[in-house]
Amino acid sequence: MNSIGSRTKELIGPNFFFMVWSGSIGIANSLVVWIAFTRTKDIVEVGNFAIMMGLYALFYGIVGLGLQPYLINEIRERGSQNDPVAKVTTFVSSAAAFLGISGIAAACLMTATGYFLADSTEVFTAIAILSISMVPSGIDAVAESAAIAYEQTRIVAVIATIENLLRTVVPLALILSGYGLIPIAIAFAIIRFTALIVYAITARRHLANFDLRRAEVSKLARITPTFAGTIVLANLNWQLPMIVLGFISVASELAILGTSARFLIPVSILMGSFANAVHPTIVDQVKLGASESVRCLSRLVALPLTFAMIAVGCSVLFGGSLLAALFGESYRAASQTLTVLAMCAAPFCVVMIAARALVATSNQRIDLIANVVGVVVCATAAVTLTPEFGAVGAAVSQLLAFSVMAAIETIFLLRIFAPHSARAASAVGILAFLRSAIWNK
Repeated sequence: MNSIGSRTKELIGPNFFFMVWSGSIGIANSLVVWIAFTRTKDIVEVGNFAIMMGLYALFYGIVGLGLQPYLINEIRERGSQNDPVAKVTTFVSSAAAFLGISGIAAACLMTATGYFLADSTEVFTAIAILSISMVPSGIDAVAESAAIAYEQTRIVAVIATIENLLRTVVPLALILSGYGLIPIAIAFAIIRFTALIVYAITARRHLANFDLRRAEVSKLARITPTFAGTIVLANLNWQLPMIVLGFISVASELAILGTSARFLIPVSILMGSFANAVHPTIVDQVKLGASESVRCLSRLVALPLTFAMIAVGCSVLFGGSLLAALFGESYRAASQTLTVLAMCAAPFCVVMIAARALVATSNQRIDLIANVVGVVVCATAAVTLTPEFGAVGAAVSQLLAFSVMAAIETIFLLRIFAPHSARAASAVGILAFLRSAIWNK
């Protein structure tokens, strides 16, 4: 098998690029459509549009039930076994059916939520129509996972590009022509189904022998609470400092934290993309034994850790000037908050890679436990620090949460792969791993 170095050049690098492109073009699409809507519609229509798209974002985030790492892992492993086409087809068929049901459930919940939030029949109708897009979104998660598992992320990038171009051009034409929420919702739903059709065409080899198995669906149902709980807690961990600060502190501190936190969005996209790109490599390396696994993980962590440390240095040197240039002189004071949030990138990088390794070793429950502990630490620290230190205290609570999560997951992986060198999960073991990640590239 190729070394990590050669795989980085041959596969991980291009796959990382394609995943970053897919995430970035989605953000660009939403920004363009949002700007067009706010510039052409009155404040009431903008508020209704925000409700509709906010619900869409919420349910789109949960319709996959956090199963993508598990799907990637299973497809990669089954693809390397005897009779791989049959094994993968059975799993993909069952997963598609399972997440199709999840999509139907999400659509119903989104419609019900819209009924209570909408203040007019038009808004409720638009939300109900847009909710239909949850059905293909659930199945799309399986198709995207298969492409990542086979290291064919260019397929994801191409489909994401086509979909987001359509989701930009068509809604823009409708908005500029004076149409309201309902036509826009119809367009979004049709385009989502179009993306599913394109994925189905690319996966026709597996769909030609659709093979739904009750045992596979039952297994997915058993492991879903772990992954769904993890993704819910992970999202809560990101939002807790803002929520606590909103209850305790003044609006100016909330604005400082909210503005500084914008810089974490690219970090989350980059690390999510990197984790998807390297997941197949982690699955392959785990099969080679403990020493290869430690070497693989340390080298995979090296690159994001290096950039995380550079980000902290840049924040210290240029954070205040950057904030002032982008948002106004009054936000220069947010530089301390930005620096603390930049420091969060280092443990966050470790968590993202460690979580994929835990899935590869069938220890995803440790990731769930780490997220539970992270939420508790974040909430406790935020309540303690925010009243006195405001936005900086909220940022510190985020840093503490990610650091504790990184420690828990690293300790557990060291117990599995290098118990003799980790000295039964000590801080020395963690530092040794991080040193290896930084120096042994």
